[in-house]
Amino acid sequence: MQLDIILRTHDQGSLHWREVKHLKKEITQRCVNSLLRAIVDGIDLTIVDDHSSPGTLVLLGDVIHLKDTGNNASLKKAFELAADSKADLVYLVEDDYLHYPHAISEAMETFEYFQKMSSKEDICLNLVDCPANYRQWQPQFPGRDC
Repeated sequence: MQLDIILRTHDQGSLHWREVKHLKKEITQRCVNSLLRAIVDGIDLTIVDDHSSPGTLVLLGDVIHLKDTGNNASLKKAFELAADSKADLVYLVEDDYLHYPHAISEAMETFEYFQKMSSKEDICLNLVDCPANYRQWQPQFPGRDC
């Protein structure tokens, strides 16, 4: 099964406020490192960068540089790349997600399992982060945030 990963990066700030005490540049670098550790052979990674700093660009290596700037421009490019992909699966991910070492292979196995169990032609598996992981305060309903 072929998987294309399209990573959107921008290390200059965050669209969404999060209670995290790290610079966006460091978060982006940690995300990329964790994703690279999780990728197995046969997976293509494409990085769409929205004007990150030179230091981050060195870390990222080969990227697609956007002419325009902003969330809409990078999302549009990511959707275009996904639509043009010939892979069986496409994983769109942003630069603030950390991946366990086996996250990608487990996601692929889970997709294959659901595909076998379902009569539907199209299946979407949405990997999601839990916002409660970034809170310093206790939720009103413990255990029900995610």
